Amino acid sequence: MDIYKYTSPKVAVLNIVNNSTYDEAKVQSSHSSGAIGLGVGITGFVAGVKQSSSSTKRDIKSKLSQSIVPLIETIVLNTGGAQLYTRSELDRINEELKLQESGLLDPKSVVQFGNLSGVQYLITGTINNATADYRNYSTHTNVLKSTVKNTKNTRLKLASSVLSLGVSFLDGTDIKTSITIKMLDVSSGKIIFTTTLHEKIKVSGQSKPTYDQIISGIKNSIENAMPQLENELSKYFKIQGYITKLRRDKENIIGQINIGSDKKIKQGDKFELYSLEESIDPLTNTKSCEKIKLSATANVSNQITNTHSWIMINNIDPNLVKILQLVQKVN
Repeated sequence: MDIYKYTSPKVAVLNIVNNSTYDEAKVQSSHSSGAIGLGVGITGFVAGVKQSSSSTKRDIKSKLSQSIVPLIETIVLNTGGAQLYTRSELDRINEELKLQESGLLDPKSVVQFGNLSGVQYLITGTINNATADYRNYSTHTNVLKSTVKNTKNTRLKLASSVLSLGVSFLDGTDIKTSITIKMLDVSSGKIIFTTTLHEKIKVSGQSKPTYDQIISGIKNSIENAMPQLENELSKYFKIQGYITKLRRDKENIIGQINIGSDKKIKQGDKFELYSLEESIDPLTNTKSCEKIKLSATANVSNQITNTHSWIMINNIDPNLVKILQLVQKVN
């Protein structure tokens, strides 16, 4: 049984505000069809094709904001050092407080949200911009091909064909996105972390993409930018635990920690050791606890269960390693 438990912080991910021009759109699609008609003329049967066309309009909602929230929630869970506040509970309290009614977060409402939910951190953000830049170089090479079409110079024709083939690979659309993600400390309503992610992807062969293709490209671009965010958030939500057992021999110190595969711990993961020192301010008589990093290095062995794992501890005086000592995973 654990003597004490470390409670990982509770995190809620709010909706992302879409400030780009790609939010809602009316798209018109054209359709054409042909019908074959037969008639009798002076010289025999005559066939004709009647063409008819129609168009339909539809409203499209890009749902860019909704597509980002699950990506961020997955990152928070994958850190292993945070709990995710449920979407249903978040929506219920958010409906009462109207946290993002104006697109902005009121610090007082954020603190009130924390009091009602028990959440320590709020993550939100904005889609700043999304652009689609079209490239169609083939139109220029088509002019060249038409110019040399009737020439008898086979080398010139070959060069024109090779150039056209190479240029065709450059045709497409560049999708660029910029999103800002920020995290707030709910106890104070203050922003403690913010980052802006930029990403660019190329949609090959689509010099005139449809609106649906552009939206799909923007979503792919945003998803490709998520590893940048994962690296940043992992600094705030570190996996922590403590030593539950110790074994020593002449050369090695082996410790069991209360963290296992349920926190996605695997062989080779690295941990740092810390000591906790209490101090008292002589003027205010206020107690405080300082976390001091030790020089030790620790690597997870192949002995891992769902709730515990064994670590090999090196580069430290054995007398400084104790049961209940704090350990923290190195990302």
